[in-house]
Amino acid sequence: MHVFGPDRSAATHGFVHCLRRKWDSSLEMSHCRSLVMLTGDFRMNHLSLSELCCLFCCPPCPSKIASKLAFLPPEPTYTLMCDESGSRWTLHLSERAEWQYSAREKEVIECFMTRTSRGNRIACMFVRCSPNARYTLLFSHGNAVDLGQMSSFYVGLGSRINCNVFSYDYSGYGASSGKPSEKNLYADVDAAWQALRTRSGCS
Repeated sequence: MHVFGPDRSAATHGFVHCLRRKWDSSLEMSHCRSLVMLTGDFRMNHLSLSELCCLFCCPPCPSKIASKLAFLPPEPTYTLMCDESGSRWTLHLSERAEWQYSAREKEVIECFMTRTSRGNRIACMFVRCSPNARYTLLFSHGNAVDLGQMSSFYVGLGSRINCNVFSYDYSGYGASSGKPSEKNLYADVDAAWQALRTRSGCS
């Protein structure tokens, strides 16, 4: 953790002190305000120190804290275009997706949208790497990437272990609607599992 400001040691001490007393209702906001002025350039996971103080000194629900610190959706690296029938989706990858294969390998990727129990539409990716695959891997990617960035990895992984790979983008990631949150994440996983069962007959 790096602290930038006129007095780094004082800022660090004040910040740690603020965290230790995060649930203490008697904590004075003046202490936090002075800390913010002291370290105005401090950043953690794209959050300013003032935002962190608001999280810990005047704590909202724990799930909101988790959403701020745990979810780091990147700028989308792909788009999904639907045909006139509304049943077929075409994947378009940007340069930032860093696709490592030819257009032929991209043909094994099937993309579509599905709706979660919380009303969000999430992007799903079914990579049929082998026609003789006996297994399909349901893959939940990391918190700072999207399907576009993972597409090359899925093709390589499925080819090496001879299985299909099914993945999805969390709410607020890639082409998925909504905002990243703990509750949305649970609904996303359930919707992806149901879509996989419907598409491939997995049980």
